[in-house]
Amino acid sequence: MKKINIAVIGTGQISVQACQWIALSEQANLQAICGRNTLRVKALAEIYQADNAYTSFEKLLADETTEVVYIATPNATHYDYVKKALASSKHVIVEKTAFYTTEQAEEMFQLAEQNRVMLFEAMRTIYEPNFAVLTESLQKIGELHSVSLKYQNYSKQCLQSGQPAILDEAHGGGTLRTIGIYPIYIAVALFGKPEAVFYHQQKQEEGRDFGGTLVLDYKTHPVVIAVSKIANSTENYSEFYGSKGTVTLDRCFDIQSLTYYPLQKESKTIATHAVTTNGLEHEFSYFIKTIQTNSYKNYRQAKLLTLLTTAIIETALDFGKKDMK
Repeated sequence: MKKINIAVIGTGQISVQACQWIALSEQANLQAICGRNTLRVKALAEIYQADNAYTSFEKLLADETTEVVYIATPNATHYDYVKKALASSKHVIVEKTAFYTTEQAEEMFQLAEQNRVMLFEAMRTIYEPNFAVLTESLQKIGELHSVSLKYQNYSKQCLQSGQPAILDEAHGGGTLRTIGIYPIYIAVALFGKPEAVFYHQQKQEEGRDFGGTLVLDYKTHPVVIAVSKIANSTENYSEFYGSKGTVTLDRCFDIQSLTYYPLQKESKTIATHAVTTNGLEHEFSYFIKTIQTNSYKNYRQAKLLTLLTTAIIETALDFGKKDMK
């Protein structure tokens, strides 16, 4: 199958990872790199042998050879970049967190449909082989009673500044949008739409989300998610509790190890796949294959997960609301 032409927007570390994977991929060609820093753009284009280097997003979109645009710019810029790319009939892969609100997300998915292209939110965890292993392993524990997911990691930016932009909602930041999205995606990928949402923040300050405890209420069980950028956890493992035992995973991204604890029996390590050196590999392969094969079944599922996750975060941050619409 012919390689698909991808343009990378942004020159940060995640963009470098994307360039590294595309340069070695049999599925894709690095058609262009685009960013504001001319020297940085040219340097990356030379290192990863991109066909073109742009400092103008509009010029990139005017290039008819561009088929897919990967957007890895700050969260606050996603909406505008995505809108322009979709309006130019380019497929889009946008880094998490893609959108602030459900209204924005629905608008962009509608625009994608109008222009007969696909829109994906990059969320590596659920496309990793070990997430499929987790899904299969949950059959071991019988009736599910509850779930505890955790991602707590003191931000280096918090150490350097008491008011870091990474926590500022005006910049698309905040704990739920930056790291909380990982466990939320795990929950919706496994269990779908919750009945209700409640978020108790560790520290309340208007316009800043420092972290806290998020509860997703499902009919048969709760999912309790602990997230923080102002506190550390000694271990960020998560647990699924069932009538026949417990399954644990070591983290909510780049899952490396899973363990099964049968009731009153010795624990059993669950066989997992080796984690790849480039964490974007599996999600990019999935998105590109979906585009190339016009797999609307895969696309609709990815779209649903983005809409559900966006709605949960939006609801959690709007303190007066608990019930999901």
